[in-house]
Amino acid sequence: MRGVFTFSNLFLVLLSIIAFSACTTFSSVEVPADVSSQYPHSFARPDEAVVKHLDLDVEVDFENKVVKGVATWDIELKEGDRLVLDTRGLQIEKVERVEKGGNVFETGYLLGSDQDYLGQPLAIEVDKKTEQVKIHYTSGKDAAALLWMEKNQTLGKQLPILFSQGQPIMTRSWIPCQDSPGIKFTYNAKVKVPPGMLALMSAKNPIEKRADGVYTFSQTNPVPAYLVAIAAGDLVFEKVSSRCGIFAEPAIINDAYYEFNHMEDMLKTAESICGPYQWGEFNVLVLPPSFPFGGMENPMLTFVTPTLIVGDRSLVSTVAHEIAHSWSGNLVTNATWNDFWLNEGITTYLEWRIMEALEGPEAANMLILNGREIWQDDVKQETNEGDTRLKTDLKGRNPMIELDNIAYEKGANFLLLIERKVGRDKMDQFLKKYFQTYAGQTIDTETFLSFLKKELTDQYAPGLPIDEWVYQPGIPASLPEVKSARFEYLDGVIAKINAWSSPTRTVLNGLSAQEWVYFINHLPIDLDNRMMKSLDLNFNFTSSKNAEIKSAWFALTIKNGYAENIYSEIEQFLMGVGRAKFLTPIYRALMKRGFKAKAENYYKMARPFYHDLTREKIEQVINA
Repeated sequence: MRGVFTFSNLFLVLLSIIAFSACTTFSSVEVPADVSSQYPHSFARPDEAVVKHLDLDVEVDFENKVVKGVATWDIELKEGDRLVLDTRGLQIEKVERVEKGGNVFETGYLLGSDQDYLGQPLAIEVDKKTEQVKIHYTSGKDAAALLWMEKNQTLGKQLPILFSQGQPIMTRSWIPCQDSPGIKFTYNAKVKVPPGMLALMSAKNPIEKRADGVYTFSQTNPVPAYLVAIAAGDLVFEKVSSRCGIFAEPAIINDAYYEFNHMEDMLKTAESICGPYQWGEFNVLVLPPSFPFGGMENPMLTFVTPTLIVGDRSLVSTVAHEIAHSWSGNLVTNATWNDFWLNEGITTYLEWRIMEALEGPEAANMLILNGREIWQDDVKQETNEGDTRLKTDLKGRNPMIELDNIAYEKGANFLLLIERKVGRDKMDQFLKKYFQTYAGQTIDTETFLSFLKKELTDQYAPGLPIDEWVYQPGIPASLPEVKSARFEYLDGVIAKINAWSSPTRTVLNGLSAQEWVYFINHLPIDLDNRMMKSLDLNFNFTSSKNAEIKSAWFALTIKNGYAENIYSEIEQFLMGVGRAKFLTPIYRALMKRGFKAKAENYYKMARPFYHDLTREKIEQVINA
């Protein structure tokens, strides 16, 4: 039925206009309907207007679980009349533009339609006089980048903790920004937190708490949005060297210091390969177990999982990996998430080099071989053959789900092949020149390959199968040979295991974490309960402090049925660890055994504890 227009209808229309105006200033500016052609996961149009510097002034509201304040962007207007930013779930209160001379005017803006994981484009009216735009906003209560830990989820149980995870495209959920790795900027920030808390960012950090809870930060090296990080809580600092230190909760700071107090040696080793460290300080922040990764390379403040702290320094290769990111990823950054391997492949290769220098070739070879098994498993699990290439095409897909270990391991093995062909000295000369040439910039795969050929392989490794490694799927036939005497010994032990009446400690005495993981992953799936119980009693796998070992063991027990004896321990692990790497093998094993209901029940209980990234990975397994 067509309505009749009355005075009361007019009144309702006016009310609607007022309500709409409260959240959107009318503007003639055009809102992009899709991501840019240059950056497949951002609405930004840097060819029109690009951000250069951020001044952030925010308050962290733990009660309402939001961040609110003002983001002021210095911009470079190239053409047109708009600046386009990425947002996700933000409440925009008003937008202002600042002209030369400091005059401030409220300006028009429009928010586009919500496009799931991409969020909404924010188009802001600007003109040739505009030097800055100021966005007054509040983050959503379910901001994907932010994880709010209640005080009872912390070690100290006195104050809650907040931390962010911006990679790959989640910074837009707490800062309106051009959220693409191909766009870099410097930033200053002022952050207010509740009394008793220390606030930290991926910048020059304070080391003592302030009574007023107000902290200031400065990052003078250009970074992409995904490397703008924040954390706040009851945190303390322990100095390791003149440029290295550790932040953590008071209850774990001493253990963290023991585990990581050789960071300076790692940093010096990395410098010998890559050139001078450009960031001034290298600090780590030990986060609660919900942190979804082993580490995150936020400049000057690497985030790490507490599962690295096992008392024997057996998992410190993760710290070596994050240190290496100071060059590959942070100093020189992949232009898009299709070029992710430029970050992670080069970094993983550097991790191997650092660990070889500190612990010997055998330690590095074990890392390589264990990583290859993860790579091979990922290739088997991957349903889209194109995603087993180094150069991928993720347009139209969520990079939070699609980024995986192939970029790490295939990329690193590609560099290992190059090193074998040209020699280590020439490889190191190339790496130093690469980081020096592209410092502070972002590059794509094609730019890297052009530089590689010009500076190295055309002269010293003609015929190198570059296309096979970068653009073809699967595992290349030219994979360089790597051997481990320790793993070969374990192969011999495993071959005889069914003949054992009971495993003895002398046969497997003093194994490293890498060796234990290899051993467990190669045990026959059909081992009977008697042998599984004997292994568990002798080597304490179920009660191990090492999450790498536990994850491998629990997955095996589910596959062969021994898990019926230890499901309470498996449940406790799934409820207490948030790192996706350790969780997905267990959920995948449950699904393969037909225990979908059990997997769903575990996930339902643990989901509030997991970060969004971990949730995405687990849901991908459960819903496959």
